[in-house]
Amino acid sequence: MGCRILESPVDGACFYCSTTDWAFGPVFQNLEQAERFLQVVPGDPRTFSDKELEAKYAEFVVNHTCECGGVSGPDDAEFKADAEFPDGCTCGNNGGGDCPWCSYKQIVLDWTAEPGERFVCYYCAKKKAKKEKCNG
Repeated sequence: MGCRILESPVDGACFYCSTTDWAFGPVFQNLEQAERFLQVVPGDPRTFSDKELEAKYAEFVVNHTCECGGVSGPDDAEFKADAEFPDGCTCGNNGGGDCPWCSYKQIVLDWTAEPGERFVCYYCAKKKAKKEKCNG
């Protein structure tokens, strides 16, 4: 029993308490976003007040959700690491080491927005770079 995620392919996803059968918190765009929130926000979301949960969600959106709806996480970090280091992981253990690719992936995973910044997913960053290259 605990905090679970209720998903609708049309309406998004939300948390519910399997002990009380009560839905609570923000409505996420999709299951991936709700799962990532649980990964990066420490603690059980049921223990936060509505105001605290709202503040944590607002911070999460800035740091982990792209305007297109893409979500930060291992997949996005690997795409970004591949773009910087096309040879991939060279530490021999298929990730998790200290080679440049793994180090860069960890930097991407640990990124936190500065005031005025927002997370940008790999696809949007690539699209923006392509557009700037064409216009420059």
